[in-house]
Amino acid sequence: MGAMCLGLERKAATEFSFFLAIPTMCAATSYDLLKNLGSLSMNDFPVFAVGFLVSFFSALLVIKAFLGFVTKHTFNAFAVYRIVFGAIVLMYYV
Repeated sequence: MGAMCLGLERKAATEFSFFLAIPTMCAATSYDLLKNLGSLSMNDFPVFAVGFLVSFFSALLVIKAFLGFVTKHTFNAFAVYRIVFGAIVLMYYV
């Protein structure tokens, strides 16, 4: 929403959000792997490889579908949902 307020189109703002998430997810994954390096073995590699491949290709499909959705629809419903959900969370904790 911030990128759109700065003048970017919906699709460009969405792509920017996905690109911005990549380093964060890589850093979090690397940190978790390094933290648990002692409990991993080479026998775990096939599980990680399959999990990585399935996650990668399913994410590509979902992102492609989401970008198609974003080009045809507005973020109004999402904005209302976030405002209502934020208000509920604030009321619950305050």
